[in-house]
Amino acid sequence: MPLNSSIANTTGKKHAIEVSTRDITYFMYGDSEKDKDEWIGVIGRAIVQSSSTIIRDEEQADSDDEEDTGYR
Repeated sequence: MPLNSSIANTTGKKHAIEVSTRDITYFMYGDSEKDKDEWIGVIGRAIVQSSSTIIRDEEQADSDDEEDTGYR
């Protein structure tokens, strides 16, 4: 059976995904399409959770700045 995606062609694995950061690229694969979809879901949730943490930290920093300067 031919591999249908460029990631599958790169890795030689049928159920592969690519996760890239500024510094490194990871290739991961599951034993099935379901496994691959579960990886994608877990990674997506981690991104959302991380983004929420960054937003809360920025909001807290803004709140701290307002308290320090007395400006709102």
